[in-house]
Amino acid sequence: MSDIEEIREAVDEAKKPGVFKIVDALKDRAYPKMQVTVSVDEDAAYRANQVKEQINALDVSYAKKAMTDKVSAQKAALIASQELLVDEIAKSSFTFHLEGISEGARLATFKKSSKTYPIEYEKEMDITTGKMQKTEKESPERDALYTDLLWEACIRKVVNADGDEQTGVTYTDVRVMRDQMPVSASTRINESIEKLRISTAVFMMEVDEDFLAKSSHGTTIE
Repeated sequence: MSDIEEIREAVDEAKKPGVFKIVDALKDRAYPKMQVTVSVDEDAAYRANQVKEQINALDVSYAKKAMTDKVSAQKAALIASQELLVDEIAKSSFTFHLEGISEGARLATFKKSSKTYPIEYEKEMDITTGKMQKTEKESPERDALYTDLLWEACIRKVVNADGDEQTGVTYTDVRVMRDQMPVSASTRINESIEKLRISTAVFMMEVDEDFLAKSSHGTTIE
């Protein structure tokens, strides 16, 4: 076989349809990513909000008249104080790098939390039908564990205000963070994790619809 024939054979071989496993493709697919920055200095945030309210009060009081030099100086001092407090808040901020997980992984976290805190039901008779109905009991412990596991699965990296990084978090890390963090910070992280799931579902539905529309236009019947 000549060199040209060998090259042609290699090219033809490369053009052949490849082989893949759908399971591997699903495992390796990319998941959406998101960054959320939260501050843990509640005191500075509270004081900054108080200063903001004072500035707003001055603006309302002098909305229809000019400020005196004394009031203008007072406002300037408040703004300077607010800027210092904002700097304090920024220094205590952390940026969480989040990544979505598969529905299978999410279901696994729910099963794990349900295994630790089994689902229980309350039974009561329906007076109108005479049939027994059962209602799932609430379990704050199970909900908390489920959230802990989601944080552990979705947090890929945490970066502090100085740029130092922690890659990944352990379950112990999550427990300490959720116990110590301000409610506002925990809420933002929870909302971001849920937003990752919803935005991914919406995006995939739109992609599928677009793909099906294009496919239907390009379909030919032989």
